[in-house]
This record gives sequence, structure tokens and C-alpha cells, in this order.
Amino acid sequence: MTYWFVGIGSNDNPEYHCYKMLEALEQRFGHLKTSQLCKTHAVISNNHKTSGGNAADYLNGVVCFESDISRQHLKDWCRQIEKNLGRIRGSDRCSADLDILSCTDEMNGGWVDHVEECYYRSLAKDLVASDDVTQ
Repeated sequence: MTYWFVGIGSNDNPEYHCYKMLEALEQRFGHLKTSQLCKTHAVISNNHKTSGGNAADYLNGVVCFESDISRQHLKDWCRQIEKNLGRIRGSDRCSADLDILSCTDEMNGGWVDHVEECYYRSLAKDLVASDDVTQ
């Protein structure tokens, strides 16, 4: 079985939308290990087209679960959840953002330093370091 790490984020009614993303993940994949949710400033990156300065702060978290799903199927599923929750790509308002951070067969956490999104990195480190990540 593979451990998947997925980042979640929202800056549009973020508490509600993060809850809905966690609910969808749990319904699809069962038991989740979740980081704390953390408020972060909007960031301009190559992957995101937000203007940054105009965007509201985000609520972000990292989720871990076990599944044999393929990366492409997980990506497609995440995009569908984003769409179901009202995401409009390119908008400063983001109701739902699900990012695949890593998949691994071991819980060594060596991949965490390679997470591109700085706002997920510390949350992922804390999650991997927690004693019950596989429970």
C-alpha cells in the first residue's frame, strides 16, 4: 500500500471548505491522518495564477492516507472535488485546492524538503514526525 500526502487549502469560506475537503477525502479513502490547519498568506508561484497581493489569506493543511490509487486517478479525483466545491481556476478566491505532495511506501519523510509549496512544508514535517501517522 502507498502513503499519499495531499495538501489542502482554501481562502473562500476556508473553515467550511477545508472541512468539506477532509470529509470527501475520508469518505473516499477511509482513515486520515491530518496536520493542524494553518493560516497563510496567498503566495504567487509558477503553479498558481493568483495575484497574491489581492487574495485573502488561506487556511492550509496536509493529509496522509493509504491507498493503491494511481497518481492520475488521484489527480482527477482531486480536480473533481475542487470543481464540486466551486473552484474557479485563476481567481483570487479559491474555495478548494487539493495538491498531491508525495506518494511513498515508507514513512521516512525524506521527500518533505522537496515540497515546492513552502506553506505545506512545515505542516508535512510535523505530520511525518508525529508518532501515530500510520494509525
